[in-house]
Amino acid sequence: MAERSGGVTHREIPVGDWEADALCRQVDPERWFPVDSAGRVSIIEQRKVAQTECRPCPVMWQCLRAAVIREWDGCKGDRHGVWGGSTPQDRIRLEDELKKRGWAP
Repeated sequence: MAERSGGVTHREIPVGDWEADALCRQVDPERWFPVDSAGRVSIIEQRKVAQTECRPCPVMWQCLRAAVIREWDGCKGDRHGVWGGSTPQDRIRLEDELKKRGWAP
């Protein structure tokens, strides 16, 4: 277990342990960062991708966990894309809920 600020602990996620089984490796990477016709991030399209592409993935939960830990470890300004069936907005709500319960830093 690795110690985090605030006394919260988590396991380190070794790169590659689960990623080789991710279905997204078979899809164009741009699919995970959709933009609208004006070049802005399309939240509607992100939600569609998260629901259709991620749900059948055998490592969806590991991917979500990796994204949440990465964001907690200081990459909050870099929240983007679909990870583990979630949009950046989904992960913000998840973090807020976990903080209310005392489970997040």
